[in-house]
Amino acid sequence: MSGTHPSRTGFFGAFRNRALGVAFLVLLLLFVWLTYAIFSKSFVAYDDVSLKSSQIGLQLPSRADVKIRGVLVGEVLNTSTAGKGANITLGIYPNQAHTIPANVTARIIPKTLFGEKYVALQVPQSPSARSIRAGDVISEGCRARSAGAAVRGWRSRSRRCCPTSTRCCARCSLPS
Repeated sequence: MSGTHPSRTGFFGAFRNRALGVAFLVLLLLFVWLTYAIFSKSFVAYDDVSLKSSQIGLQLPSRADVKIRGVLVGEVLNTSTAGKGANITLGIYPNQAHTIPANVTARIIPKTLFGEKYVALQVPQSPSARSIRAGDVISEGCRARSAGAAVRGWRSRSRRCCPTSTRCCARCSLPS
């Protein structure tokens, strides 16, 4: 014998090697696709909730955090402009939706002084008994101040948080 195995020679041996090579490439591509799908959270289910905001904020990225009382309850899925304001689609995790009252408001707040922003859900003084559901619309609460507004605020204490009035509203619970 010349050292070659009879099953690895001829037409069937070459076909078997090619089939194994193609199977390896298919498995490799499947692994790359699965890794991308897990990273982009393609398999995660959300309850879509809309947030009507007066502004998006330059650093509110897609997949930004949505938190209530510091606990992560969802992500920002999409942002779009609507005339003078913005429509922000929030993806709330279905297992966290029962902890969020229906009359919640939202603020866009920076994580750090110059860092990216996230959506903070604010629970009112008297929360609703009904929890938030898919398709609900959240209104913007008291607006968080930017770094420039904070510096200007040290000089003048007028109009602390609310875009709708010159005095602080009861929802903010900030002194005027």
